[in-house]
Amino acid sequence: MGLRSSIACYNNCCFCCIPLKVGTIILGILGVLGGGGQAIRAIINIGQISGAFGYSQVIINILYFVVCAVVIFGAIKENQNFLIPYLVVAGIYVVVIFIFAILTFVGGAAVAGTAASEGHDEAATGVAVVGVTFGVIFVIIGLICTHFWLVVYAFFEELRDGGENQGKIYSGGVRA
Repeated sequence: MGLRSSIACYNNCCFCCIPLKVGTIILGILGVLGGGGQAIRAIINIGQISGAFGYSQVIINILYFVVCAVVIFGAIKENQNFLIPYLVVAGIYVVVIFIFAILTFVGGAAVAGTAASEGHDEAATGVAVVGVTFGVIFVIIGLICTHFWLVVYAFFEELRDGGENQGKIYSGGVRA
């Protein structure tokens, strides 16, 4: 039993009438624009960023740009193998986002606890609020990215299954 048969909303993109193929192409275009824009920004600002961090930022953004271009090509050609690089890179990205969320919550709590133990109650409250706020933002971004990953995976699954269920809606795991 695959994703599309167990969760009916992944028969189409964005819980509505957009086919998975179109949704995958849209996500690829957004990734190309975002990854390309971030790569250009990082290249322009590389002189201001010192060390390996600046170079790694450029490399990661170029990689994401290429992976999203490949997912567009794979969706247009309906070739599941071209979706795999996106699924791997985006899957790693989702895991990293959730790790950042956990670290933000834990780090904010640790700093707030230290500030409170030293008698800086107002600072502790401020740090806690900022930590929770950024942690929640990371969780929201992670959930959105997880949904995007699931859309591409559902299209991958559809292509893998030979497109036999393309356009058919499932309800409760039973073919409607």
